[in-house]
Amino acid sequence: MLRPDLLAALRGLAPAFIRWPGGSFASTYKWQDGIGPPASRVYHPNEIWGGYSDYYGFGTDEYLELTRQLGADPLIVLPAPDDSPASVEYAMNWVHYVNDPPTTTWAQMRARNGHPEPYGVRYFQIDNEPMNNGSTPERYAALVNLYGSRLRQIAPQAVIIACGQKRSNDMAWSEKVIDLAGNNFDVLGVHNYEYESDLFESGVRRIRDYLLKLRDYVRASAHRGIKLAVLEWNLSRTYDWRAGLHAAGSLILYESLTPELTMTSPALLMRNTTDDPTWTAFIYHDHVSWFPGAGYVVEKLFREHFADTYLASTSGTFRDSGTRASFFTDISQMKPEGWQPGTVDAIATAAADGRRIVVKAVNHSGSPNTLLVHLQGSRVPAAATVTVYTIAAGLRDTASLEKADRIKPLERMLEYRPDLAIDLPPYAVAVVEIAAR
Repeated sequence: MLRPDLLAALRGLAPAFIRWPGGSFASTYKWQDGIGPPASRVYHPNEIWGGYSDYYGFGTDEYLELTRQLGADPLIVLPAPDDSPASVEYAMNWVHYVNDPPTTTWAQMRARNGHPEPYGVRYFQIDNEPMNNGSTPERYAALVNLYGSRLRQIAPQAVIIACGQKRSNDMAWSEKVIDLAGNNFDVLGVHNYEYESDLFESGVRRIRDYLLKLRDYVRASAHRGIKLAVLEWNLSRTYDWRAGLHAAGSLILYESLTPELTMTSPALLMRNTTDDPTWTAFIYHDHVSWFPGAGYVVEKLFREHFADTYLASTSGTFRDSGTRASFFTDISQMKPEGWQPGTVDAIATAAADGRRIVVKAVNHSGSPNTLLVHLQGSRVPAAATVTVYTIAAGLRDTASLEKADRIKPLERMLEYRPDLAIDLPPYAVAVVEIAAR
């Protein structure tokens, strides 16, 4: 039931996990209506997402088959609309269905639906965007304590995720959930959509400020083991090149906050071209083909050149120096002239064996800039290959079904040396991979 071209599109991102269902719809999702023979599944009008017909044809088993084929962990969002015993039981039965050993009633139902062995789902989130359904942080924290404590009993090895703030930099919601329910979850998943397309750069700085405050709050709290996640993020009103620049800045930020920021996932992931265009996605398809949004192109490039050991990061630019050769020697006592925030963000990471260094950069500016890279230390390779991948486009350039590869990376080689100067065109994303020979 999975289209090969769309499966290949998802595989291009090599997702570590896929979260489902999402949006406020997750609070009302009736999982038992989405299992069993497709012809017997129950129709639901999706009132939260515009009232369109939802026949639950893509349900639990289809979702878990998708994650299996992609080699991704599933992250199931459990509905937690209230504290009634019936609602708690309904959510917990979903956990039983996917994870019980073959001998239980729920496992036997799973076997009748074609999967006798447990799925072994590890990640569960307790509801999603409860503030959209009128919840206060205190009420939601009580639900996390109720559902989370039951989940610990049923699935002791589970990673439990609670829902933090939604876009706003108001810390009150997240702080309350940490303080009141921190014993009953492991990861706090916040959301960050940037709704103003021209704020593709400043929106990254806004979420950076929030995540740093949240990180420091967790460090000072009684629940210092809580990890952070950004489980819905995107430049949500466009899929043009501004969304690509926003994706690059966001991913560089997220990498710089590891290991305390442990999970991120963009949204929306996939949409039909006939859907309401208000909300945009990474993958667009009709009934026969697909094309990537700009965020997809950047995320795919960054995923293909990922190295998980953090080395350094930087943000902003200043006036060029006439003595670039001594720049890194003198930087500790230099006064940066013409400092400009909101221009270039960059990060350097390394593979575990130290034989591969990756530098990622984004130039948010309409002017060209130069990124200086200085390699130092005992593990700097004596000889290496330097490959640069660059994506540059006009701010409102987009791909389409007719021109699916309109925005794509270009590859070039540089001569290896310990000091590199990487020219960044206006509105460009670059990845530099240094591979030891």
